[in-house]
Amino acid sequence: MGKKRVGIYVGEVLRHFLEDANGAAGSVSAQVNAIADRYAFILAEVDLDFSEDELNLILDCNAAAAFHPAEIALPRIIHNVEDGMAMNALHAKWSVDPDTILTKLRLLDRAGLAKLVQLLEKR
Repeated sequence: MGKKRVGIYVGEVLRHFLEDANGAAGSVSAQVNAIADRYAFILAEVDLDFSEDELNLILDCNAAAAFHPAEIALPRIIHNVEDGMAMNALHAKWSVDPDTILTKLRLLDRAGLAKLVQLLEKR
């Protein structure tokens, strides 16, 4: 994708990043692009250990979920997977072991969670 000018709403978290940089990276556009570059750099190093069926189960259980703010994303994902398996037997639909998927989710660190959310939002 080439360069494209877009207008964005600067939320509280982004505003704090921009204020902390205090113009050090140049324009607001340059600062936002630098933040995105660092984020992509971190995510590129994350290797998620989920099978396609496990990802489908997580997506199925979280189809209507919002993953913002980030601090509640992992508990929400786990809760939704637990509910989806308990109430709708979605683990059987996707042939996924309930204990294994919950263990994998609970072991995610922040970077792993960010990458998982990116994957879920793309699907």
